[in-house]
Amino acid sequence: MSLREPVGRGKRQIRDEALLHQKAMAILKQHRVEGLLSYSYQYHPSTTKKKERYQITAVEQNYAKIEAVSQVFGWRVYVTNVPAEGLSFEKAIHSLPGAVKNSCC
Repeated sequence: MSLREPVGRGKRQIRDEALLHQKAMAILKQHRVEGLLSYSYQYHPSTTKKKERYQITAVEQNYAKIEAVSQVFGWRVYVTNVPAEGLSFEKAIHSLPGAVKNSCC
C-alpha cells in the first residue's frame, strides 16, 4: 500500500502542510483510529511554488494504546431482573447465549 500518490500527470500532490494534517486526521477519524496511529511526513522543497510538496513517509502504531483499547473489545453487559438469591453468578454465566456448557460444574 502506498502512502502517497505517485508523482505524475493527473496526480495531485499535497502542497500545504496544514492540508496534509487535515487530510491525515480525516482518514484517522473516518477509521476511528485517532491516537492509535501516528505518521511522519517529509517536505520536498522546490525552486518553484508549484513543485514543492509534502508526503507521508511512515505510519507507526501506538502499541500501548492499541492494547488498552483492545482490552475492552468483547465485553458485553447483560441485565436481568432475577433477584441475586434466585440466580447465582455461575448459573448466570452458564445461561448466557453462546456460553460453553461444562458438565463438571
